[in-house]
Order: sequence, then C-alpha cells, then structure tokens
Amino acid sequence: VGRAAAAAPGRGDGRPPRWLGAVAGLLGVPHSEWPPFVLALSYATLGVSVGLRFDLQAFRATRRLVLPFLLCTLGMIGGAAMMGGVLVALMGTDWFSAYLATTPGGINIAVILAFDSGANVTLVLGISLVRFLLVMLAGPPLVRWLMNLTGTAPVPRPPPSHRAS
Repeated sequence: VGRAAAAAPGRGDGRPPRWLGAVAGLLGVPHSEWPPFVLALSYATLGVSVGLRFDLQAFRATRRLVLPFLLCTLGMIGGAAMMGGVLVALMGTDWFSAYLATTPGGINIAVILAFDSGANVTLVLGISLVRFLLVMLAGPPLVRWLMNLTGTAPVPRPPPSHRAS
C-alpha cells in the first residue's frame, strides 16, 4: 500500500488521497494502531498546553464566566428534557430516546448513543436532522434580523492566509 499510496495522485503535498485508506480498509489490508497510552498522553499534553497559556487576567475573566456558563448549560439540559417530555407525551416514546432526540450536540454522537443503548435510532436521527436543517435555514435570517435590530455591523472576514504546510 505504501508504494501505491505514494504513486496515487494526492493533495499535492506528498500525502495519499483519503479514499485510498478507505479502499485499503475495505480490502482488509491490516493497519497498525497506536498503543493505548499514546491517547492519554496526547490528551494530557494538550491539556497542559492549554493550561499554561492562562495568565492571571485570563483566569479572572474565566472565573467571572463560570456561573453564567453553568446556568446556560443547566438551562440547555433542562430545555432538552422538557422538549423530550413533550415528545413522550405526543408520541408515546421512551424518555431516553426523547431526550437524545432533543439534546444539544452533534447528530453523530446522539445516534451512536441511541444505537449502543437500544434507544429509538429512527426517532433520534429524524428529529436531530430536522433540528439541524431548521437551524441552517432559520439561523442566517435570524442573525441578520438581530443585527438590524441592534444596529450591529457584520464583522469583516479576515483575508485567507496562505501558509506553507
């Protein structure tokens, strides 16, 4: 696979195209895995890296925001639970499926949790997809309306950076 990957037309940076890995996986080509401690070490390294960037001013600003963030998070969880309760009442589904269908977050995580836990995957996927489409369709007009209402000008986009990889 190494020579085939090197010879295949890629992204122009020496790396093979992504589809080649998918084909190799489907053909059953064995692949190596990282040792289990590498993931833990990488998480620890990332956490230390982020933590060391905090100075006293950033810590004070973060400390002031903990309570509002906590209240917003609890409000979102409570709102999802209430919407789940509406689903239970209207559709007669179980609480866990209804909560997964209305909980904030990515569709992929909700569907994986539903599948692994035996919840109603169709309900979770369907409602999550409808929610996603509504946000994508209603979000931009809502933001424009709020910006017009408050008189806020849009933030200009920075020019694209051309970094060498």
